[in-house]
Amino acid sequence: MSRKRIAIIRAPFTYRYNCLDVREDAIVSYLYGYLEQIGLKNIFIFDYHLDRELTFEKVCTICADAYVIVVRETGDNIHYVLRLANALAYSTSSEIILYGQTTRLHNLSLPKKIKICRHNEQELATLLGLDISKALVFAQGLKIKPYINTLPLAVWQKNRIKGSIETTRGCVYKCKFCFINVGNNYGFKWKVRPTNDIIIDLQTYITLGIRNFVFNDSEFLGGSNKDFLLKRELLNRIITDLPPIKYKIYCRADTLEKFNDYQTLKKSGLVSVFIGVESLYQSDLDALNKDLNVNTTINAIRNLRKHKIYSDLSFIFFNHNTNTQSIRDNLDKIEMLLNESAGRYMGMPYFSFSFESGWSESEYMNNWISKKTYLKYDVLMKTPAAKGACFDTNLEPLMEVYRLLAYEWSKKVIFLNQVRSNCDKDSQILIEVWFQKLAMFCVKTMKYFLDEFVQGHLQLTNLPSSKLRLYEKIQDYYLILPEKMRQLETFDVHANKIDYQDTSGLVENDEYWTQQIPWRNAFDFHSQEELNKILEN
Repeated sequence: MSRKRIAIIRAPFTYRYNCLDVREDAIVSYLYGYLEQIGLKNIFIFDYHLDRELTFEKVCTICADAYVIVVRETGDNIHYVLRLANALAYSTSSEIILYGQTTRLHNLSLPKKIKICRHNEQELATLLGLDISKALVFAQGLKIKPYINTLPLAVWQKNRIKGSIETTRGCVYKCKFCFINVGNNYGFKWKVRPTNDIIIDLQTYITLGIRNFVFNDSEFLGGSNKDFLLKRELLNRIITDLPPIKYKIYCRADTLEKFNDYQTLKKSGLVSVFIGVESLYQSDLDALNKDLNVNTTINAIRNLRKHKIYSDLSFIFFNHNTNTQSIRDNLDKIEMLLNESAGRYMGMPYFSFSFESGWSESEYMNNWISKKTYLKYDVLMKTPAAKGACFDTNLEPLMEVYRLLAYEWSKKVIFLNQVRSNCDKDSQILIEVWFQKLAMFCVKTMKYFLDEFVQGHLQLTNLPSSKLRLYEKIQDYYLILPEKMRQLETFDVHANKIDYQDTSGLVENDEYWTQQIPWRNAFDFHSQEELNKILEN
């Protein structure tokens, strides 16, 4: 039995305010289970996303022999992984391993003491010098070890806990924007776990009193009839062998349509599907090598809605193929779907702002976005050491307005979700109306500013006045809400501090976890001040 002290760290992946997703990271919980299976006892878990009071000093005090920082190609996660790794390298003599979805990291020059390991438990254990002779593998016998019950969660978090389970790893599709197809993240293309192993993992969570789950697969259903048979077996086992559960999955629209068993999905507890739509403009999908027809996506959304299953639609709204026509076509199709019955089931309006990030310098356009807006921060956060943007930077003024819109509504969603359970019934009804109409408000607002941009009325030079018009529209929309909930969430603390005259500096340091994670000697910039210097070059 090894006496090594191993610390596993989950870095943040989004703004600090975004706290409603209360689930542990499956990469961490399966690694935790694996290390226990091979006899390791001294395992310490730190989760910045779930433990909102976690400090860097606390991470350092356990004096681990090795710090394993989990990496996901999600949001700003890699930015925070790099900050944590470099701060640990500076502050400790411990071994540091970046583990998981590590494709993007291979393009960076990292200090020698920091190692990279793809998402493979056996390879990581070998790198740590552990005995793996008795270890089980992902596709046969690996068991989850939940850690969420060991964290100091707030009461509101405990009411929202979700288990996080993998039924597969990899993907059978070839989208060229996806980390799976850019690098060798697993040592295999596609693996499916045995149904019984998955049921055991679900039962493990159920014994802790957890009934809500996220199946953290890049593609839950798979792509072949053999995959579909295995999933039907799993769904039927969930129905017959377990108490009622609710769960969310990630999958493509075409696999939903090919599987074509929405009733069984619903009966087994499916309540939400995260669909990688990317775009509802066919030319965009072709350019992204999505191998998908827009009509298939629309049909899948309608079928989910018909069965009262929510869909979170993920877009790469600004990609290397994007132009004003593709934006308008996307908004028209979204508006069409919202005008149909039960538009609420289309989930949050994630279409309001998103952009493509590249994997190599050759994928970037020659010109940077300007120093004047906040977009350069977003690109740097999502793409360490970025040399430019993948999208057409002439769209920057429009993108900045869309960014402000998305930031405001997403922060308001957090606020309303936290307060509505303690509201009176009339207030709860008004909050629900706000949610029901939010997506359409975003579409109408985005169309208004698209028209402004196409007509030449929205430019970098007049962004201050466009910003004010945007927030006037938002304030009018908030009149739906009870009077005490109508305040703007981001105007005073964020938007009003950006003048768009020269170089926009960071105005909300704490939203970037600056109090929890040091900026010292970060690989892409050395400090907040150094980041501003980069923007000036």
